[in-house]
Parts: sequence; C-alpha cells; structure tokens
Amino acid sequence: MLTTQETTVITRENVKALSELIALKALKTVASYSHGKLDYLYRGLILDMRYQNNPEHIFTNGYDFVQTAATFLCEYIGHQLGDLVRNSKGEIITIKKACFRYVDKTIRKTRKDMDTTMEIVENLDSLLITELIQEEPDYTKYDKILGAMRLKPAEMDVLDCLMSNMSYSETARFLNINFTTVWRRRNRIRYKYMQRVNF
Repeated sequence: MLTTQETTVITRENVKALSELIALKALKTVASYSHGKLDYLYRGLILDMRYQNNPEHIFTNGYDFVQTAATFLCEYIGHQLGDLVRNSKGEIITIKKACFRYVDKTIRKTRKDMDTTMEIVENLDSLLITELIQEEPDYTKYDKILGAMRLKPAEMDVLDCLMSNMSYSETARFLNINFTTVWRRRNRIRYKYMQRVNF
C-alpha cells in the first residue's frame, strides 16, 4: 500500500519541495555516521530551506544535493513518487527510493572526495600563509603547484571560486554554468593535483 507522499504526483510546482525533503533525509542519514564531517552540510541545508526567500541569503554546499535530487525528479514529472522504476542494478524500486539512493550516492562521493579536496586547499593555503608571514611574500611555490597541474582556464576559474570559499551553487551562479559542471571540473582539478604534484 502506498503512503500519501508516495501517491504525490511530481510536478514543476512541487519538484523543489520534494527535492528538499529527499536531500534533507539523505544528508541526515549519511551525516549521522560521518563522525561530524558532514554535519555542516546538513545544518547548511536546513538554513538554506529556512532562509531561501531572503535575497541576502547565500546558499551553502548542502543545497547542491537538492539540485541533484531535482535533476533526478525532473525526469519523472507527471509520475507519482511511488511509481516503480528499474535502477542501474536492475532492481525495481519506487521513484522516491531511486532518487534517495541517487542523492545518497552523490553525498558518499562528496564524503570520499572531501579529505583529498581539503588536502589540496590546506596545502595551497598553508604555503600562502607561510609566505605571507615573511616580509616579502614569495608565490613561486604556489605558482609551481598550479603550473604542474596544467589547469585549463575553466578549471582555474572553478579553483579560484572554491578557494574563495564559494559553494558549488555559488560557483555555478558566478560562472554561469551548471553545478554538475562545477563538480566535474573540481574532480578534474583533484585528479591533476594527485597525478602531477608531489610534496
């Protein structure tokens, strides 16, 4: 028997609200066993949902998962959340569960990539801080790292935004690109960092 929520038809008008609920549940689930690493994403999403109508509010990285859920649900506009679909493993599950798993998988990738991403930013930041403490800052180490990575201009734009502490959503809006493009370019930056940079 389907619950009231599962009989809900996905429409253009409600896709945002449904996406927020699914993303919030997925973040809460993953954050609960992340040893505090993902708590900021969960808290950020709650703030985003509370203050999203405030024109001064800047969305956090947590809202990226709402966009992930919305992208998934938009493929099923006109269907009910409880309608059955076949996932990539061949299992037959509801659209709601498939969307939850899709968002959950994205969150897990974020958690896995977070340590390496933080290592990149921390290493670059620590070099800059060390150099700025000296009388005459020397950016040669920083430039050497970026030179070794051989970033394309588009990747450099994304790195600049992320190093300025902008979220994926803010970066996407600032660069006028899709948030998944930000995610892809960030992964390319990470790959180049791991391949070319030796500390």
